[in-house]
Amino acid sequence: MFVAPLPLLLSMLSPQGLPPYEQETVTIDDSQQFQTWRGFGAASAYVETLPDSLNGNDPDIVRDLAHLQTGARRLRLRVPHEMESNNDDNDSSNINYAGLDFSSGPNSWYPEQRTAYLEAKSRGVDFVWASCGSPPAWMKINPPSNGTLIKGGQLNPAMYDEFAEFLVAYVEGLAHPHTTGISDAIEIDAISILNEPDWGTVKYESTPTSKEEYAKLVRIVGEKFADHGLNTLIIGPECANVVSSTTYLQAILDQNHPTPAIDHLDFVATHQYGGVQVSGPVPWAQLQAKALLADREFGQTEISHLEEGQTDDSILAGLGGTDGIGVSDWILAATNGSNCTEWSYFGNWWNNTDPVNPENSGKGLIRIDRGTATYVVPKRFRVFQHYAAHIQPGAVRISGIASRDTGVSAWLRPVGGRKEYTIVLSNKTSTNNVVVLDLPSAPTGTVTSYLTTATQDHVATAVAATTAKFDVTLPPESIKTLIVPMGIAGHNGVEVLMTPGVLTAGSTFDLKLRYHAPASSPPSVAVILARFDPDGQLNYFNGTSWVTTQTAYKYMIPLADGVDTIFTAQPATFFDEGRSTIYAALINTANGQFVGQPSWMDVIADL
Repeated sequence: MFVAPLPLLLSMLSPQGLPPYEQETVTIDDSQQFQTWRGFGAASAYVETLPDSLNGNDPDIVRDLAHLQTGARRLRLRVPHEMESNNDDNDSSNINYAGLDFSSGPNSWYPEQRTAYLEAKSRGVDFVWASCGSPPAWMKINPPSNGTLIKGGQLNPAMYDEFAEFLVAYVEGLAHPHTTGISDAIEIDAISILNEPDWGTVKYESTPTSKEEYAKLVRIVGEKFADHGLNTLIIGPECANVVSSTTYLQAILDQNHPTPAIDHLDFVATHQYGGVQVSGPVPWAQLQAKALLADREFGQTEISHLEEGQTDDSILAGLGGTDGIGVSDWILAATNGSNCTEWSYFGNWWNNTDPVNPENSGKGLIRIDRGTATYVVPKRFRVFQHYAAHIQPGAVRISGIASRDTGVSAWLRPVGGRKEYTIVLSNKTSTNNVVVLDLPSAPTGTVTSYLTTATQDHVATAVAATTAKFDVTLPPESIKTLIVPMGIAGHNGVEVLMTPGVLTAGSTFDLKLRYHAPASSPPSVAVILARFDPDGQLNYFNGTSWVTTQTAYKYMIPLADGVDTIFTAQPATFFDEGRSTIYAALINTANGQFVGQPSWMDVIADL
């Protein structure tokens, strides 16, 4: 048996006597693209005006935090059972608004929702939906022995049509002030017909419903919405965890009826409680498969850390940091584990102390103490902000893979004719981690970094990155979001800018062509310009007009790496059809072949 001499063994080790350390790499690849993002959100249900218990400017500050600083664009309200405490007219085919409560009194639900709606809308929220925890008590049966009809009773099957009318009345009544006498309209974009139908509880409004009965309700409510001409989306089943939601979705698909229930379900929604076994990456993949069968998008509409007295605001709050930096794990499980297109936290804000349900204390993104008129911004808020503020609707998830344990979320969004990456990196360990960020090409401008640690909150710094690979430092127990400018969206290194942005008849305009040569690019390149005419024919620009032959290849605009090239043209010539979308393609001038993908990739004008 051969035994290596000691000097040879020592030479195989690092100076510390350990095996050589291989630095972790995070690889970004935008050729692999997944879901298009719809938005992040949170609820104001049940505590709509809680910020108004604060003093001075604090109510506005809290609302700015929740809606502006997070960038969350979706707001959840509730369908109030108080609206119809008694049957309006015993006729499910007619809505008697005189028998419904849309009043503006101090104890009415409408002023609360009005405030939440208007304050959120004024701060950029563009999608508002409501979920129903419980119908009115008179529609329900079988209250639990330790609960009430509102907290745990079942919906009476004989009242399904009345329940559908109740939901229609809520949506229509809020949208039409002239009908209900309310001061401001509230447009409800979507309705979840029942919140957590799989979970009967006596702690809050709930309506336990079997998956078969839920499928019937989806159809009945959907038909009622259609009868009233409502475009309001129906989302569901909103079960407590992903496994249950998958089971309920299957029941909706299985319902045997001339009008399939699935025809009335517009978006698949689930909650994310219960841990990895029922809401981890594997269940998410299973829900995705079922949603694909249904041809529906899907998203996550509620999650929080269910732990009594959530007053630990640290980066490692909760067991294993699940209520601090661990919020990132929930988002990654949903968005990387599947093509989930929406993700919402439980609440924008919540009571610091909940005397009715102590386990709910302080579980909002912001904690508000009525008694002391103070508020606290926990680290869970900052972690949520790292995603919601920077991954906006329309972003597309791309491949982001870490060679070890760093959490990675990578997204692409167009900025004009250019593209930009948003990359969120999380380090849950207690040690400093320097990773190599490996991009398809070098950034075309300054990278902006936002960092949250135990002592820092979403602090922005500029990062000078001039190569496709560069180091990113992740302090212990931290989360970092990088905004990376990556040139134009066509992957060929040409960034095209038009000046001026608005053209007038007879004026000239400039096309500024900025080229950032990829490593594989030939030394001599040029751009040719093309468009599709109204008949769908591909046209080429030959310097004075548009032609259909490839002789336009003779008219090429030479480019040099890192140099701006100005091309001046007359709008009357260049845009002779009035409205044109023009594309640029990169050509190797030595052989006339395309560089990169042989397609017209980069929009440079749309007038």
